[in-house]
Amino acid sequence: MPRNRTPVLIAIALSLGVLSPPVWPATTPTPRDTPGRTSDGRIRLPNGWFLSPAGNQVKVGDFPLGLAISPDGRLAAVTHSWRDKGLDLVDLERGVRVQNVKLTDTYLGVTFIDGGATLAVAAGHTNRVLLFPVRDGRAGSADTIAIGPPWTSGGQYPQGKKLEYGPTAIWPTGMSADEPTHRLFVVSRRDSALNVCDTRGRKVLKRIPLGAVPYTCLSSRDGAFIFVSLWSSAELAVVDAGSFQIAKRIAVGQHPTDLAESPDGQRVFVANANENTVSVVDLASDQVG
Repeated sequence: MPRNRTPVLIAIALSLGVLSPPVWPATTPTPRDTPGRTSDGRIRLPNGWFLSPAGNQVKVGDFPLGLAISPDGRLAAVTHSWRDKGLDLVDLERGVRVQNVKLTDTYLGVTFIDGGATLAVAAGHTNRVLLFPVRDGRAGSADTIAIGPPWTSGGQYPQGKKLEYGPTAIWPTGMSADEPTHRLFVVSRRDSALNVCDTRGRKVLKRIPLGAVPYTCLSSRDGAFIFVSLWSSAELAVVDAGSFQIAKRIAVGQHPTDLAESPDGQRVFVANANENTVSVVDLASDQVG
């Protein structure tokens, strides 16, 4: 008769921890192990890494996206687009938040116009740009520019992705102003367009199809062009501010976002979020350095 191998199998199973896995002692994270600010001023992240921010930090709303500094350098405007969406105004001389304006929706776009007397804020899915008068470092009651009709629920992106907002939710996002002409340029994600607004007449003058989903825009220092970062096509669009035609499209890195122009107007810097790189675009040659 075959030998009984049960004791041998049980021994092997026990040695492998199959029948009786080890029980590790339960641990409770100590305060020094939990995410947040530490006693030495660093910020512990959930993955255990640390951030050591330079300068002083001022608490604002969750998920801050847009940032604008007033022409006199005294006031910072910050849009935040998570949970309690809104606009925060920060006194930079004192380093304190002086005002929180709750908004139905907002996203990225924010900029000072009228020499700092007005603050323009993109109001997200409400399809509006809010224009706040600024007096003594505080925002008053807002006027509006309608970028599109009121949105309704349901629908999907032009690219096919479903979302909870309807076909009229064009979603204004990044913006930039040309002060001499009283024009405000606002890109909208849902309809992939650049909207040219008259800030005095409170209306949209022209909508320019971009053919790709935009992130933000930047009016050139001389007012001749509007640069647009195109999220979905990894390009920089250069729009002629006179004809409102796309003069050129220049390939940059993946998922281009923020833009900056060199002081001499010869180059545009494009932040590429998917690559953690910056494309330096020579506007004379259309080459990326």
